[in-house]
Amino acid sequence: MAEVRNRKSITLVSDILLDKLKRFAEEITKFISETGEDSLNAKLSAKVVNLIATNWKNEPNTLIWLKTCIDFDYRSYVPESALTAIAKGWHDEPETLPWLQQRAQSDDNQYVRSTAVQELARGWHDDPEIFELLRNCAVNDPFPLGCERDEYNHRE
Repeated sequence: MAEVRNRKSITLVSDILLDKLKRFAEEITKFISETGEDSLNAKLSAKVVNLIATNWKNEPNTLIWLKTCIDFDYRSYVPESALTAIAKGWHDEPETLPWLQQRAQSDDNQYVRSTAVQELARGWHDDPEIFELLRNCAVNDPFPLGCERDEYNHRE
């Protein structure tokens, strides 16, 4: 998509593809939730989220959709992939930092909290307020991250 010189000439196809990819990610997540199957499908769903975030970053609803992905089944890796995409792709947007701080401190999903902490440390390491937030999260997070998903690093 990035190589297309006149993106407007393929707008219809682009919109259809975006819609199908979003539905595909949602269906994979639904399948994972229903069956408990979470290896290859989880990796695939995370890749689809990254594909959407990268190629449709300038579409007005992409950020909104990525934020809805935070509530997808935790076994799908979609929430963390969406959070990482937001942190990297919308780093300079004023609402991104407070949103990440909120996720790091109080998201119900421990993997989202952990990913938010990692992204804050990576992208805002020079911000003096972030150090205190990171320390607080490290000391006070009530749900220490387990190791059941260590075999897959979805941030390849």
